[in-house]
Amino acid sequence: MVRGMKRLMAFFVVFTLLFQMTDMPLHAENSRDVSALLTVKEAYIEQNHKDVVENSMLTDTDPVSVSVNFKVPVLGDGLTEEDSYVRKGDTAVIELATKYKLADTASPSFALTRKVEENGSSREVKIGSLRIVTDTDANKVYAHIVFDGDDEVFDGQPIAGGGAWSNVNCKFSTTLEYNGTGDGATPGEHAVTILGKSFSVKVPEPPVIMTMEKSGAVEGKFVSWKVKIDAQQAGAAADFGGYVFQDNLKSVGSYVDRSFKIGTAEDGSDAVEREVSYEASLLQHTFPESAKGICYVFFKTEIPDAIYYANSEKTIRNTAVILKDEGQVSTSSASVNYDGTWIKKELNGINHKDGTISWTITANQPAASLTNAVITDKLDSKLNWQSAALEIYNGTSWDAGSASFSNEPADGKYEIGTINAKVRLTITAQLKDKSEIEHTVVSVNNKATLSWEGNTGVGSNSVYSSIGFNPITKTKGAYDASAHTATWNVNVEQSDVNDDLRVLELLVYDASFTWDDAYEITDNTGADLTTVSKEVVKSLTPSCNQRYVKDSFATEADSAAVPTLHHIKKNGTVIADVLVVTGTDVNGLAVDKHNQSFSYKSQVTNPNIYLSNDNQSGNSVKNTAFLYSGNKLVNQANATVSCPNTILLKDALTAVDGAKDLTNADNVNKQASAADKLYNYKDGSVVFRLQVNASDLKDMTNDVTTVDGEQLGDVTVKDILPKGWEFQNIIADKKFLIYEGVSANGKVTAKTLVEPDYITSDFTKAGEAAFTFSSLQKPYVILLKAGPNEQTAKGYFDKNQKISLENAASLTAEHMTAEKHVKQSIQIKSTTISKTKQRPDNGILQWKITYNPYMQKYGNALIQDTLSEGIELRMKSDGALDMDEQNIAIQELDMEADGTLKAGKPLKDTAKYIRYNPVNRTLYFTIPDEQKVYQLIYLTDITGDYQSTLSNHAILASGHTEESGVTVNDQVYRSDAQSTMQRSGWLEITKVNEKNIPLEGAEFTVFSKENDAVIRKGVTPVSGVLTIRGLPIGSYYMKETRAPDNYLLSPVVYQIEVIKEDVSVLTKINGSKNTLTLVNTQEGTSGDLKIRKELKGNDTDSDLEFKFRIQAGKLNKEVAYLGEGGKKDGTLVFTDGKAEFTLCGGQSIQLVNLPKDTDYTIEEQEYQELGYQIEKQNDKGTIKADVLQEAVFTNIRNKVLSPVYYQMNVHISLDGQKPQNGQFRFQLKDEMGVVLQTVKNDGGVIKLKELKFSSPGVYTYQITQMTNAVDTIRYDEGLYTVIITVIEKDGLLTVESVVWEKDGKSYESDTPLFSNTTSQEETPQQPIAPDESQEDATLDTEEKETLPEKEPVKTKEQQTGDKNKGAVKHEKKKATAETYDSTHMTLWLLTASVSFALLEIIKLYGMRKKS
Repeated sequence: MVRGMKRLMAFFVVFTLLFQMTDMPLHAENSRDVSALLTVKEAYIEQNHKDVVENSMLTDTDPVSVSVNFKVPVLGDGLTEEDSYVRKGDTAVIELATKYKLADTASPSFALTRKVEENGSSREVKIGSLRIVTDTDANKVYAHIVFDGDDEVFDGQPIAGGGAWSNVNCKFSTTLEYNGTGDGATPGEHAVTILGKSFSVKVPEPPVIMTMEKSGAVEGKFVSWKVKIDAQQAGAAADFGGYVFQDNLKSVGSYVDRSFKIGTAEDGSDAVEREVSYEASLLQHTFPESAKGICYVFFKTEIPDAIYYANSEKTIRNTAVILKDEGQVSTSSASVNYDGTWIKKELNGINHKDGTISWTITANQPAASLTNAVITDKLDSKLNWQSAALEIYNGTSWDAGSASFSNEPADGKYEIGTINAKVRLTITAQLKDKSEIEHTVVSVNNKATLSWEGNTGVGSNSVYSSIGFNPITKTKGAYDASAHTATWNVNVEQSDVNDDLRVLELLVYDASFTWDDAYEITDNTGADLTTVSKEVVKSLTPSCNQRYVKDSFATEADSAAVPTLHHIKKNGTVIADVLVVTGTDVNGLAVDKHNQSFSYKSQVTNPNIYLSNDNQSGNSVKNTAFLYSGNKLVNQANATVSCPNTILLKDALTAVDGAKDLTNADNVNKQASAADKLYNYKDGSVVFRLQVNASDLKDMTNDVTTVDGEQLGDVTVKDILPKGWEFQNIIADKKFLIYEGVSANGKVTAKTLVEPDYITSDFTKAGEAAFTFSSLQKPYVILLKAGPNEQTAKGYFDKNQKISLENAASLTAEHMTAEKHVKQSIQIKSTTISKTKQRPDNGILQWKITYNPYMQKYGNALIQDTLSEGIELRMKSDGALDMDEQNIAIQELDMEADGTLKAGKPLKDTAKYIRYNPVNRTLYFTIPDEQKVYQLIYLTDITGDYQSTLSNHAILASGHTEESGVTVNDQVYRSDAQSTMQRSGWLEITKVNEKNIPLEGAEFTVFSKENDAVIRKGVTPVSGVLTIRGLPIGSYYMKETRAPDNYLLSPVVYQIEVIKEDVSVLTKINGSKNTLTLVNTQEGTSGDLKIRKELKGNDTDSDLEFKFRIQAGKLNKEVAYLGEGGKKDGTLVFTDGKAEFTLCGGQSIQLVNLPKDTDYTIEEQEYQELGYQIEKQNDKGTIKADVLQEAVFTNIRNKVLSPVYYQMNVHISLDGQKPQNGQFRFQLKDEMGVVLQTVKNDGGVIKLKELKFSSPGVYTYQITQMTNAVDTIRYDEGLYTVIITVIEKDGLLTVESVVWEKDGKSYESDTPLFSNTTSQEETPQQPIAPDESQEDATLDTEEKETLPEKEPVKTKEQQTGDKNKGAVKHEKKKATAETYDSTHMTLWLLTASVSFALLEIIKLYGMRKKS
């Protein structure tokens, strides 16, 4: 049986252990509702991005954002009772709001997590899951929480690198919408709760929704308007009596009197005329009180004449509005479009063979009723009238009109009678002279007018027409920039006119031409068609800047055109060419069967054109061909050709390419880049590239000009640098490189590096390089390197700026009048200081400040970075910067040629270059090497309030000619403040006055306990609530450093501790919570009372706490006090005016801000049984405004000690020998100079009376010699100072030390020497050994004189002790030193024996009583 029971028990134990080891999800069954255990630490409510306070009014349409931060008690908090902490699997419910629901845009569920930092990294730990639930029946919103997080949160076991989880806080945010159902939807104010706080939601009356629809229709000269008005409220017809209808008719015409009507039928069948005001074009009607729902407004306007009779299509636009209380509630616009063209004329057709032309004239498009209408159309004088026909539009088609015209009416006036529809008149005419219509163009032009009775006429548009055609055409061909030649194509059309046709062209070399009879035409002696008379040449328009290209004439296959070239000479020099093109055998061009086409080339002679250096379009030349029949001009045609060319290009290599080997042509041909990519920031240079003769002229220096036989001559290319720049060697000992190249697409590709003797260079002029070509037969590339001089470069890089420059180049030739210019832009960006920011985590900003001197050296470079309130550098508790490399680091960067920066090496000894001034909030970074690039990287914690603005302004100062700075801004998000408070210590101070009204402007400062350094500082805002965040782990004290205006400064000092418990950071003020409410009193309303405890006597107990009670009127409040002498600051709680406290000796409390006129009484508990006597000062009184009053309680207790005696001996010599007895006198004085003894010498010894000491202390005396009127003796006037230290040891007084001082020297000896000499002999002073056998020769001024009490001088230890006690003041003990009287020795011994016996009896009595 027993064994069975044992087995059963063993099985049960094993089963239990196995069950506990499984990972079965049992929490669902064992879960508890732990809602009551959760503590909401922070709750924020916002609407429209603004915090809302309790009892405020909320709108019903705007969502509400709620944020909750609550504490979850866990096993790691040190809680032992199971019902006091949350276990895994527990659930909780937090009521969020009543009469609200989850917003449609909000997420219903999310995880509750906590970020944990370990070994420099972080991880997310899950605490639980949260779901927002709307209870529609109760009309409430809840947060349902399941604590299904990681085991480590709940099991109470230590985690890696720390203790168990404790101080677990969770936070979540969501968005809610007002759920106004039932009564909650009715207009009015409805009570709601959000996060336990009461609010009101105002549901306004549903608005009256007014809609308008406006339309219009043209009726002749009038517009009929209709406006539909619909007033609805909550889906029902709404009253709109008193509303105002308003329409400004200024742009549409005038109101038609009595046309304003209102009805309920859309067709206006029930519309009734209503009263309306019309003034200054404003039509206005006030609806009667009966107006409700839908109605229609009708009225008419008359179109203004200026619009109505304008010959065009028209749009009339108008807007009506409805007003309520002068505010616009609805508006509607309408546009009326109609064709208001009264008359329009159009070309109907042209017959170029017989010269016939016809037009149609459409009139009265508005279909107005016109009386005695007349269409006037007077033909061009070149035309003969043929016919005219009238048609009338019947709405769908045209019918013949009643009026007919067999002859042209006088003055072209076609009378069509009275009409009320649109009409159309068709007129046909023919050219009077038809003989030339096949080889010339005749232009005709006319317009028509419509008039009627009462209207003088509306004119139509003008119609321009051309009859016939031009038989000669000319087109441009290709332009060859290398040879600067243009191809021209000429075509003569087939025609019946075929009489001695020829084409003439005049090509003039120069830019202008005027015939002079002195000119001669060469080879012009015949009488056939190739001969050109001077009269014909005079009539030709010259084609300037051109000459005929020999052998360039060409014809089409079926063309028989033959060229003949003549020259025009001036003084024997050819100045123009005359090209004559005829048919074969010097006959005319035969065009009776087919066209005659030919082409030729002309060469541009003007260098300003063919070297214009414009590769896009360039200058152009115009060429004109003339068609003659014999010597009669038939027609002409012209064409223009553009002459694009590239004779000089300027660009630059990128900074990277410019730094490569430029003797390699591949590097020279690299693609040019933008202006900001050219400057080499490492060596301060740009490599410029000049491309010469990119158009590939074959022999430019020997090329043509406008003067026959004249050559272009030497070509000079110049490069002109920006101001302050200078040329640099592009390679060793060379300032330039020249490449022969090939030309393509207007650019030169470098091929071969050359040093030709036909190119000379000149650098003699500062900032300018000149290259002269005596022969220029190929394209070339010239490379130059240049950069700013030292002074100029400093000006570029002494501040943040962009410098835009231009490098110019030009090309000229001996016989070219215009200089060709090209430019290359350069942009240099100087960012000597830059600043960026990023957010590595919530509540943290990482800043990067980059210093870049661009190789310049200015000296003493210093960066000053000023931080705004709301961000704090990471510090230690002593106020020093936390120089951990994660918090602040300096990195040296490498700069590439193009100015880009790359990471370099980190700088060691960061603290050597960094300092911080917390007063002006400025971080100073001293640049280690002014010519190197550095980046300062540091973290700041965001400590500002939600939505506050942050800024960070860094400047580069010292050594630069101009201060350069950069500002970066940010703002505080709610997550920032919360994250900072989780990572570090924080305080919340609420400042109010005695009426609990928040106070703005109180400044609080947190100081380090280690060295009084300022750690944080803040000022209370309007709300009176100041939150100080970002306190490092450590000990601090805080006090108010500036009071609000007209308020008293609180002197109370608060002790602050920031500690880390496991993974949480806790802050305590005076050992308690981290929130504090402080009351300031106004000036003139309160005063302070200081209560001090003093101890006197040699038997006091400095550790004894004396109890006090104070009665201060009927005061019922907590009053802060300042402690001194080891008493900590604290508070007294007054109830019915009473409060109690304790003080030790040397301690005091200062009660602050007691109401003025308060009567007080201070009582101390009796301590007579302990042997204390009490003295009181100011134990009763009345508080005075702005005055510090002091009450002093002194407790006195002494213990009697047996005195100790000490005798001092002094030696005297006269000329080194013993003087006579009584010959000299000496005085013993105290430190105040009071004479205590006067004695005479006994031979060589002065014996002083014994000194009696009754208490410990340091006693100081002076011994001096009294002089007599003995001229033969020279007295030793030295002063001996004797310092005697008496201490208590084992209940007895003893002389611890005697120090003698004379002439600034100290020594321990009881044999000081006074050396007197006679005037006849100077004897050196020698110490004399004491003579013990001599009798006492002391001369008493008064036998057995009792010396006065003397205040002891403190020992060094006592002085140090007082200093260590701070403000504790001790009354100095007085010691009594007396001369010794031997007759009292017996009495003293007897008294001592009796006292000893009494002590033994008392001890024996105490032992018996105990037993």
